[in-house]
Amino acid sequence: MNLPPRKTIPSIGVLTMAILLGDVGDPPLLGSAKKFSSFSGLTPRGKQSGSSVNRKGHIGKCGPSHIRQKLYMCFTSALAIKRNTLLLDVYNLLVSKRKPKNVAIVAYMNHIARVIYGVFKSNQPFDPDSSVAKRSPGLTQNGNLATIV
Repeated sequence: MNLPPRKTIPSIGVLTMAILLGDVGDPPLLGSAKKFSSFSGLTPRGKQSGSSVNRKGHIGKCGPSHIRQKLYMCFTSALAIKRNTLLLDVYNLLVSKRKPKNVAIVAYMNHIARVIYGVFKSNQPFDPDSSVAKRSPGLTQNGNLATIV
């Protein structure tokens, strides 16, 4: 049975895809996965003021809030049923590095948004064995959280 590519991502349901398509239209029109993630309000917003230039930024929240709500529900679904272990590795790695759970959740949501963008752009089914799917966007080589961009 051949499913459309957008139905092959574990823990992403039809309603979430419908909401994304309704708000964004065609995600590849945004240009890149980074821009799609930024549109969803999942990228950090920097704070600088005088001498304190190294403040931790919060997520931008500039996009539609219901996109973030649906991606959060995808996270809870993946966590509850233990499917989508590849993407949950992003969350588990950050929690094991003693990062706050909310930071790890946003990193997961950012990663799943980028995976959704990749599936829409390539029009190929989600492949958990691909090197792109295994890459953790919010992690540097040594596993520390850099910026979730």
